[in-house]
Amino acid sequence: MELKKVLIATGNKGKLIEFQRYFNNYNIECVSLEDKNIAEPEENGNSFKENSYVKAKYYCEATKLPALADDSGLSIDQLDGMPGIYSARWAGKDKDFAKAIEIIKLKLKENNKPLNNLTGAFHCALCLVAPNQKPQYFLGSISGKITFPPRGDKGFGYDPIFIPTGDTRTFGEMSFEEKQIYAHRAKALEKLQLYLNLLRK
Repeated sequence: MELKKVLIATGNKGKLIEFQRYFNNYNIECVSLEDKNIAEPEENGNSFKENSYVKAKYYCEATKLPALADDSGLSIDQLDGMPGIYSARWAGKDKDFAKAIEIIKLKLKENNKPLNNLTGAFHCALCLVAPNQKPQYFLGSISGKITFPPRGDKGFGYDPIFIPTGDTRTFGEMSFEEKQIYAHRAKALEKLQLYLNLLRK
């Protein structure tokens, strides 16, 4: 597979910035969805990996470009893994994660779960689909604690309520560089980098 241009199949500007940083060293042009005017696909997979493939395949076919899609989210042990693959959907169409965090609190209350001693994990599945090529997958995860109230205004999504194992700060309190030491997406992107290095040889 020769990669000169890749569509970053996300409408999340925070994710887009993260991905672009990783492609800068490979002379690979990153294309965003911003001006493509393509309807979003139905995410009907049963796992992060399946959903990443659904999105990557859909956008590859729509644009004829290699497409990199991400499906990621937060799973909370005390909610049997929820929100999981529904992490983005809990934030609604306007991507209001403050609202999603309130939904988590409500679900915990409904299940008689106290807001302390909560545990969970962030998961990320990346899928790269190029025309006439087999899909390539890159997976990463990080376990940690869930904390309330939210702390920090950095990052995005559920970052303000997640403390990665090995630290006392939430992702929302960390700089981009500090977060990369732990982050699930960084772990998946490291595997993508290994793949890109192999393509160079």
